Amino acid sequence: MQRDQHRSVRLTYLWVTYLAFYLVCLVGCEANKPMEQESNIRHQDSSPIVALVGQVKITKNEVERRLSELSPLSRARYQNPERRKELIDTLIRFELLSGEALKLGHGEHPEVQLAYKQAMVRELLKHEVRSLVKIGDITETEIKAYYQEHLEDYQRPSLMRASHILLKTAAEASAKLKELRLHIKADPKNARSIFGEFATKYSIDQETRGRRGDLQYFDQKGRLVGDRQFPQTSPPLEVTEAVFKLGKIGEISAQAIQSKQGWHLLQRTGGKRAFKRALQEVKTEIRNLLFRVRKAKALEAYVTRLKSKTKVEINEEALEKLKLDADRKVRGPKRKLKLPLDLTDSLSP
Repeated sequence: MQRDQHRSVRLTYLWVTYLAFYLVCLVGCEANKPMEQESNIRHQDSSPIVALVGQVKITKNEVERRLSELSPLSRARYQNPERRKELIDTLIRFELLSGEALKLGHGEHPEVQLAYKQAMVRELLKHEVRSLVKIGDITETEIKAYYQEHLEDYQRPSLMRASHILLKTAAEASAKLKELRLHIKADPKNARSIFGEFATKYSIDQETRGRRGDLQYFDQKGRLVGDRQFPQTSPPLEVTEAVFKLGKIGEISAQAIQSKQGWHLLQRTGGKRAFKRALQEVKTEIRNLLFRVRKAKALEAYVTRLKSKTKVEINEEALEKLKLDADRKVRGPKRKLKLPLDLTDSLSP
């Protein structure tokens, strides 16, 4: 009895999945008959007919395609002739329900029409646009050129990040360093926060005091490296050398460091190890990246050609009157807006 219940649940699940996908396609085909008559037949199924439901044919290829979407374990169950008969009964139920949906006009529902168009666009991208660019089109010369142009993404020296407090005189720097150490000794867990508060309050460096003395990441030559969040001049070489001698993150320089700017109190706040990835290691990665870029350009060119052949008009007045109520409560499940061209994943190599 329990086995029969499990079998019934599996068949119901298969039937619902089949219904959800193919109802869209059947409805779309019915709703767009004039368009189909003018287009090429791309997916004609001439395989043997397994069952007829009115004028609708359930073919061998269609049944095999549905079975191929199941797990190997589920497919193995349908080796049994009795189970195959149950599967056909399930598909017949689907055809009966989808046919009734068409008769009652559900094919005209906007969501059904949108889903049908999205399915067609996916097929277009898969079979037409995808053929415009092949991953083999990316040459070794292009890969090498990209590698050289973006060398900092694949090779990087050791980097340090630090904060500083810039003071005018050695005496002032010495006094503030003692005061700073006393505060940190009383609350060692908040050493970085205390240093940042001192930088904001006492540092004369206008570039960094507003961000608690942060000097961002720099290499051993003092060059700022990576994506910088704030505009900033490179730290003096004396500061760079002193920071690279600090061992642990959070460590403060034993004494103030002099440069042309003044006297610096330093605290190491971060670090990145050096790495080097050879061209041979990243060749496939770069090839796929260039392929994706070229695909995007090919798609844009394809759409541009379509626009040139079609009259496109935008009603600006109606566009301005669109109601976009952010506070409006939506009934039912929330749906993400899917656009026809938001399908680049289907072009993956």
